Amino acid sequence: MSGRIATTQMSVNPVTDVAVISITNLDETGAVNSLLSGIFSSGAEVLAERELATNAREGVDLYALLLPYRARVLVINPAPQVVAPPNVHFSLNLFHNPTAIDPTLQAGKYLIALALFDYQTTYQMLSRQDQIARTLDQFLAGIPLAPGVSQDWFRAVLGAQEFTLSDVKLENDSKAVITVKVTRPDLALWERTIDATTDSNSGPDQAARTNLSANGFPKVTYDDNIVVVKEAGDWKILCDFPGKERIEERHKEGIQAYHQHDYDKAITAYQAAISEADRDQASGNAGIKFSLEKELDHLKNVKAQISEGDAYIPKVALSDVDMKMAESRVPGIFGKLTNKGNKAIDEVVVTVTYLEGSGKEKKQVFSEQHSIVVTPIEFVNFSRPVLPFVPGETRSFGFKLIAPSVIQNSAKVDLDVSSIAFTQSTAPLPKPPPP
Repeated sequence: MSGRIATTQMSVNPVTDVAVISITNLDETGAVNSLLSGIFSSGAEVLAERELATNAREGVDLYALLLPYRARVLVINPAPQVVAPPNVHFSLNLFHNPTAIDPTLQAGKYLIALALFDYQTTYQMLSRQDQIARTLDQFLAGIPLAPGVSQDWFRAVLGAQEFTLSDVKLENDSKAVITVKVTRPDLALWERTIDATTDSNSGPDQAARTNLSANGFPKVTYDDNIVVVKEAGDWKILCDFPGKERIEERHKEGIQAYHQHDYDKAITAYQAAISEADRDQASGNAGIKFSLEKELDHLKNVKAQISEGDAYIPKVALSDVDMKMAESRVPGIFGKLTNKGNKAIDEVVVTVTYLEGSGKEKKQVFSEQHSIVVTPIEFVNFSRPVLPFVPGETRSFGFKLIAPSVIQNSAKVDLDVSSIAFTQSTAPLPKPPPP
């Protein structure tokens, strides 16, 4: 072996068969070439000496040299024995941009700590402004790049996610954006699939856990990002929690407007949320934007089908309608609804019209609308069945009336289906329950 290396350490992970090398006091790049050539003698390409000379820095683990050979390895200085969990991968070539090594390492450390459920470490890696904006407990309620699921499901779903650091862009000397390819359960599709295929008496929990253990769930892949900024010489993760709050506020406005069938308002709210995610670079914003755009496409499809939905309304039949006192001792309307057509429906709105007079003198004095079929388009943590109203199904409904009592006491009431929204999900449809 040519050259002189004062200290060389090599360990091989028996599970992944990955060699991890730490070389210190390096003074000749030919030595590294010879060492790597001996390890990867099965035809793997050895890096050019000029590239090694650019990147091989004294005292730094040469983790980057292994990346072209083993994408799943990450070595963190000064612990060369540390290898990334199996769901965190590297596929980077940093040799043409050596200044990107440190910010990329910080992004990798964040993902490793997250994958190992080391939340204290992930929190300590945040920028100063993010730690001021969030306590540790608040951070745990919305960790960037982590799955947006409840505490009961967090570890299991996080363990099913895969992260691959695939690109790095240096904005300037104190800011870098690292692209992270994320593969995770398609939560909304998965939830609908389980609810459609699981016995209602057994609940979704066992089915979901079986899916996770067998890796048998629908997946989605997209590019997210980790933004790092330099503070007092150290690279820190930038999250911008106030910005994420603004995004979530717009998102909630959009969801509410959608369930009210005000699609223009819903679309405007979603577009505002996406603009917020685009406006400032922050860790996790690209992933948020991806999810919002999927839901926005859903809304646009529903809006485009308004005319078709209106034509379908006669196939949504009301029966056994009765106006009576609810359990809370306020007037309500109760009845049954049957889907007599051939399409699945996510949303049904009815209009209650109060009429006074008769014949040509009959006039409307008040009206109110109520949603009697409401199906989430977002993941709801298996907290309730997410089931569309399928062909042949009959459902019972009931709602409280809000008209002033003087109108309720004097006017006649008409009830009509006023709008519907077809199911957009590709999940299998449940079988209609027996009548």
